[in-house]
Amino acid sequence: MTILRVLLIILAAIGAGAGAAKAAGEQPGWPDRDRLASDMREAGELVRQGLEKMLGSIDSALRAMPRYELPTVDADGNIVIRRRPPGTPNGNQREQDQTI
Repeated sequence: MTILRVLLIILAAIGAGAGAAKAAGEQPGWPDRDRLASDMREAGELVRQGLEKMLGSIDSALRAMPRYELPTVDADGNIVIRRRPPGTPNGNQREQDQTI
């Protein structure tokens, strides 16, 4: 959602600049500013929808990936990496107790 926030900030800054120019009595150089404003709103909405779809796809791909616990070494010296069951939280107690 960070990209969406950045986009909204940029669009708000553009809108604030246009509002300041209008308040100052300056006329923009565009002949049909109502149509331009409408087109910009439509473009912003399409960009927002596209970003939501993209972020939703990334989110579902990350949720579909299997998750694993930290590797452990058993008594025979084998490295064991256990798969977490789907739907378990990201961290387990061992990972939360470790510090870097």
